[in-house]
Amino acid sequence: MRKKPTEIGGLKPAAQEEINRLFRLSARRLHPDEIPDSAGQASELWHCLQNAYQRLDLERLRLSSVLTEQPCDPVAAKTHLIEIRSARDRLRHAADKAQQKLATAKKHPSWNFTRLADRSIALAAARRQVETDIELLAREQMHLEQSVANWSRAARGLMRTW
Repeated sequence: MRKKPTEIGGLKPAAQEEINRLFRLSARRLHPDEIPDSAGQASELWHCLQNAYQRLDLERLRLSSVLTEQPCDPVAAKTHLIEIRSARDRLRHAADKAQQKLATAKKHPSWNFTRLADRSIALAAARRQVETDIELLAREQMHLEQSVANWSRAARGLMRTW
């Protein structure tokens, strides 16, 4: 007797139930008897669905379920494939940017600060940075005060000529 794929994988019962539920749901929507266009995209999705079920790939089954959903709302029913692909591309781009930011953040010394055995190096670097920032701000403040003083002198000079 041939075993079901879920009996072989050793998955948790909740995951097995979700795999079975998603497969049945998507299979009802994609079965070749239900969709006459067996040479088109539905056929391709049907084969992907079967492959995902055999491999116990929960993420692929979730994706198949989303791809085969029948839109309930009239606006969604009129959404063109190009708009969906555009939204998908924007989401991919945003995810790539987020991953790049995360990779950059992980390179920063503060990312693993709590794991450092000797925090004195990080503390000294932070102290130097704060001191540098204070010096820059002090210079900027002095420059602004000089500008204000120059403007005041120029304004007093104009007032005398009137």
